[in-house]
Amino acid sequence: MGITGATNELYPLFTSFGGYLFARDADGNLNPDDVGIDNEGMIEAVQWLATNAANGNLPTDWDGEKNRALFETGKVPFLMDGPSSLQRYRDAGVPYAITNFPGDGYPFASTQGFFINAWSENVILSQAFLHGLIASEETMLQLSEAGQRSSAYLPARDKVDEADVEAIAEAGENAAMVPAIHARDLIWGAWNDAVVLARDGKEDPGTALKDAAARIRDMVANPLTGMVNVAGSYQAQAGCAADWQPECAATAMTEGDDDKYHSGPFNLTAGDYEAKVALDGSWTINYGAEGKQDGPSYKFSLTADGTADFTFDPETKLLEIVTN
Repeated sequence: MGITGATNELYPLFTSFGGYLFARDADGNLNPDDVGIDNEGMIEAVQWLATNAANGNLPTDWDGEKNRALFETGKVPFLMDGPSSLQRYRDAGVPYAITNFPGDGYPFASTQGFFINAWSENVILSQAFLHGLIASEETMLQLSEAGQRSSAYLPARDKVDEADVEAIAEAGENAAMVPAIHARDLIWGAWNDAVVLARDGKEDPGTALKDAAARIRDMVANPLTGMVNVAGSYQAQAGCAADWQPECAATAMTEGDDDKYHSGPFNLTAGDYEAKVALDGSWTINYGAEGKQDGPSYKFSLTADGTADFTFDPETKLLEIVTN
């Protein structure tokens, strides 16, 4: 079986054992104080993964692109994936069928929609555009066909006559929406690292998940407001537990007399690296190349072992990287 990731991609497996991310309170709202990363079901699920990986029943390389390529060339019989990859399998001509996850497990669901900027000078025109053109059976059916996803617009949903879309809708019938709370952004890195450590036999699942959950609970309780960090593929060498850790104190920046934030120098081996600026110990606010929110990563290289220094300008949101 091909696996395309270690966390949300495997959520049907985790939930089939009773794992969860956040519990809900008495009003049905997600409770950020009740993190389920280390609950009994999650530990049991990761133990199952680790055992089957060690026994050769599951791959240990969960790179999404590699496993999709293996499936579309007929080299693996099963793949856990979402509708965004459907067209590539059609184009490859590989025979396939879509089914729901066996047992009581359920996946994550996400939606696509339209929003009107409250500060727009054309709110009325935008509303007319959305209600008059977008919210119609014809447009929604076209969007459903283009994205190979079931429409949330019921008049269009009832007219979809596409076997794959119907199968995807059935597989996601009991899906849980991706948590839309700030604490969600604090989970992915620590959760992913724990699952991979257990998969590779470097830590037992219980220890790895309990350590990750403790880190997550600390961040939820104190989300490191005010921290400025350069998170990237260099951090493990700089003293962090892993790469891409926006909450890592070892790479946190300090404010200088020039009103800019600085970190480094960090001793790094020769190679290619990527990084972004992350605020408050999470990915909620992050700046990539050209100072863009959620922009592409900065890239830098060292042709020989050396150092890297970082300077962030909070006014322009630009990151300067100096290597030696």
